[in-house]
Amino acid sequence: MKKRRSNAYTIKYFYFKLGMILIVFTLFNNNSIAQDCSGKLEQAQNMYEKGQFGELISLIENCTTSPDKNEQWKTFRLLALAHLANNEHEKARDDARNLLKLNPTYKSNKLNDPSELTKLLKSIPIIPKISLGLAFSIGTNTTFPRINDVYSLAQQVKKYEGKNSFQFGISSQYQINKIFAIDATLMVSSKKYQMDYSFGNWDLNMDESLTYLNIPIEFRYYPKINFPIKPFVQVGGYLAYLIFAENDFYANYRPGSESYSLENISSLERRNRLDAGVVGAIGANYKIGAGQLFLHASYFHSMRKAVNGNERYSNNQLVYSYYYIDDDFTLSNVAVGIGYSLFINYKVLND
Repeated sequence: MKKRRSNAYTIKYFYFKLGMILIVFTLFNNNSIAQDCSGKLEQAQNMYEKGQFGELISLIENCTTSPDKNEQWKTFRLLALAHLANNEHEKARDDARNLLKLNPTYKSNKLNDPSELTKLLKSIPIIPKISLGLAFSIGTNTTFPRINDVYSLAQQVKKYEGKNSFQFGISSQYQINKIFAIDATLMVSSKKYQMDYSFGNWDLNMDESLTYLNIPIEFRYYPKINFPIKPFVQVGGYLAYLIFAENDFYANYRPGSESYSLENISSLERRNRLDAGVVGAIGANYKIGAGQLFLHASYFHSMRKAVNGNERYSNNQLVYSYYYIDDDFTLSNVAVGIGYSLFINYKVLND
């Protein structure tokens, strides 16, 4: 029994030592490569200046796997220069692409880079892979009530009118390629409208404000236009959850000029909390600094009724004092938004 335990211990100790040896060897090897490449890159720079392009390539090819990213970048740059000098354009392009993968925001300059390398780097397409920004409406988020069924307690004439409100949110975008992207936004959106109605000698008015937490997800298309301002169109769908709803009621008795009001009444129970629909937009981006300014106009077409029919008669004061019950309606809206998004990372595209 003791012998078996001793053997098991010996085996475990052997594997432990083997693992430690491998770790030490890997660290030593990486450090050795890093020290070796540092000297080789200095030597390769001198070779390039002397026109020894073939020797340069042979000397530093292994440095593309250096653990030091900066050394990798310098290696690909020198390889690209050497392959360009040898008229090996495909190899030079591969080197330049790897260079940009390590440093996608690199801007070639005339002092350090020959014109051939500058031209090559500019010809390789790079897109911002993920961007994140803030967007808000700029004065118009207009609601459009759409009446499905009318309910009345008396001979009434009803008139609905949309009102302007606000909209703001955090937007993100994933760029699939140069022309297609996926856009997702988490926004707070307000919809406002008013309804005027009358019966007998009474004129009545109802205002309502509804605030939603809204998540639209859209597919975006950029036309192939070589211009600083990049237009786009997008289409998708949205889900929204109602987080606030409030009514104001005003009544005026014409013969006696008497007026009554009922303000700041919650309408949450009388509304469906979940909304869903389709959304489409047109807009444009303009690159500024490390991100882009964007402007867009969006139309949100609701496909769900806003009214909870089970609660239509639940408020006795509205029914008997203001002769009011909810019609079935949906609320769509148009919003014009402006914002700025930062590029989080980049993607080098293959030809």
